[in-house]
Order: sequence, then structure tokens, then C-alpha cells
Amino acid sequence: QSYTIAAEGSDIYNNSDGFNFAYETKTGDFDVVVRQKNITHTSNWAKGGLMVRETLDAGSRNWNIVNDPVSSDGIAAPDGSGLGANAVECNARNSLNGGTGGWGFNGAPVPAYPNAWVRLKRVGDLLSAYSSTNGTSWTLLATNTPASVGDMTALPAIVYVGICTTAHNNDASLYSDPLLYVNTVDYDNYNSSYVAAPSAPLLNASITGGNIKVTWTPNTGHLESSPALSGPGMNWQPVSGGTGGTVTV
Repeated sequence: QSYTIAAEGSDIYNNSDGFNFAYETKTGDFDVVVRQKNITHTSNWAKGGLMVRETLDAGSRNWNIVNDPVSSDGIAAPDGSGLGANAVECNARNSLNGGTGGWGFNGAPVPAYPNAWVRLKRVGDLLSAYSSTNGTSWTLLATNTPASVGDMTALPAIVYVGICTTAHNNDASLYSDPLLYVNTVDYDNYNSSYVAAPSAPLLNASITGGNIKVTWTPNTGHLESSPALSGPGMNWQPVSGGTGGTVTV
């Protein structure tokens, strides 16, 4: 699914949030992805991405992964904040009406527009956030268990999950001319029931003395051999000991 979202908003930060939230309710585990194609440089700290939120109140606990503007376009933000924060941020408010801080542990890559993919996942009590440049190979950037931080309570079974967008600023009036702080973002490939593709099988063979050592990942299934690849001589049979990801023959 594709969406174009235009929003102002004071930011997704500090003790309360001002932003556009295109959400749905999710019960239990979820795995949500979206590709962010661009962002308007209303501020160094304009944001677009994914969020899970306990309530729709401004000071609600929430965990998010968001893309900032990049500096490579050379556009100076109208609020004077700079050329772009150049980061994929993982931020959270883990106490009701409390401050906001990072929950990432694995750096902050530069968003790869128009392929700035982000992913937010819940399995049991564990939240995880990922980024990607292709929507198939994911880098884990953050993990958190809400019951172990902040208010020290688990998220409810039913939560609000979706696309979050903010300009970091609001114009003085909706009738201002021009409107300086409208962050218009194009999102594509939104999927709220994402299933990650399994890793492609990898097979390696090396000579060890007078033998051949064969290894493969994932280490499931079994290895087979045949005297021919086709024709009447083809006869695939399990190799003795060819389970568990490695065998020497």
C-alpha cells in the first residue's frame, strides 16, 4: 500500500508529541514494514517512519524508528537547523508523559532514499526495529522490553501501530503564506503483516586431505548425491552423515 502524508507538527520527542499518525490497531505480535521514498527538509529533525503507541494521547509511551533528512541534497532547513541530521533514529518514551530518548544500540545509518525501508516488530514482550535499503536484507538497530524500562509495565495486548510523520515545526497560522513547515512524505510498500523471507541457502565445499568437506546453511535437511545430474543414471540418495549442516566424504 502507498500513502502520501503531509503534516506539520512540533516533533515526536520530549514529553509530548505533535505529528500525523496513520495507524491501525494490532493485537499481540506484529511485524510492520514501509519504504520511505523521500522527506521534506522542513528541519534537520523532520521525521518519517513507523511507531508503536500505547494510546493516542500526546504523552503516551511509544517506540519508533524514523528517517531524518539527508544533507547530500544541500537544502538548508527554513528553521535554520542545518542541512539534515543524516540518520535513522530509534526513539522511545518509555514512561507516560516522560522524556524521550534513544533505544537503539547499533548506530544510525544514513537513510537511503528512495529506499529508506524501516521495520517494527513485536514478538511476545520484545520490540525490535530494523532498517534496510532493499526491503529484504535487514539490519537490527534496536531492541527493548517495555516491562524492563521506564514505567516497568508491559504494553497492552492491543496497541496502535503505523506511519508517523512530523515537520518538527508548526507555522504560526494555517493561513501563513508561504507555509514553511509542511513535511510531505511519500511512503510505499506498507505491509502490516510482513513475513521475512528466509535466508537463501548457501553451500560450500572444500578439499581436506583426500576428502571433500561440504557445509551448508541453514543447517536443516540432508545432503544427497547422484552419479548423474540427468538421464537414466540420475539417482539421488542421502549421503551418510549428511545432516546438521556439515559432512566430510
